[in-house]
Amino acid sequence: MVPRVATTTTTPDGRTYSTVVEQRLTPLLGPFTARMALKTFSTSKLGRAPEEISRADVPALLDALRPMLNTLVGSARAGAVLDELKKELAGT
Repeated sequence: MVPRVATTTTTPDGRTYSTVVEQRLTPLLGPFTARMALKTFSTSKLGRAPEEISRADVPALLDALRPMLNTLVGSARAGAVLDELKKELAGT
């Protein structure tokens, strides 16, 4: 489990980090599967609920999602989406 650190869970535009990730996964997986994948991996790999994800948690979360996405949408598409998310959320 990743230790808890006092950080914000929202981006500068007011969205939670989990919302940003879920919105990016939804076109690939559908809304239900995107939400469940986010919940499953944030809980099992980070030890916290999706709404508690902070900017510092994003790299570990995306790394945890990579194998599943590679299987479901292919490694090229998974890599592209995860790289876009890293860039988008690194600038927040």
